[in-house]
Amino acid sequence: MQTSRVFDALADAFPGDPQSTDPVDPRWQRLTDQVAGYTGPNELAVLNVAAAALPDGEAYLEVGTFKGRSLVAASRATRTRRSSRWRTSWSSVWRARRRGPN
Repeated sequence: MQTSRVFDALADAFPGDPQSTDPVDPRWQRLTDQVAGYTGPNELAVLNVAAAALPDGEAYLEVGTFKGRSLVAASRATRTRRSSRWRTSWSSVWRARRRGPN
């Protein structure tokens, strides 16, 4: 990955320092309101910029997706350039639901 592409694109995604200013695009706040997860709007915007900067032939891999919030941010970046593929295993969730409350 060419990190310079990521840093250049961050200047368009934030009005200032990504650690202290909100992203320009309000969809990242909406995503945090709609999908449970641990990532905030700033992290989602940075992830989106980084995923969009992936050159052809490189892939985004996410391990340990909770509810998919960060995966949505990454996949929105790749939607127009290339196909996105992901796979998750819900077997642990299914087993927990079958056992019922403790």
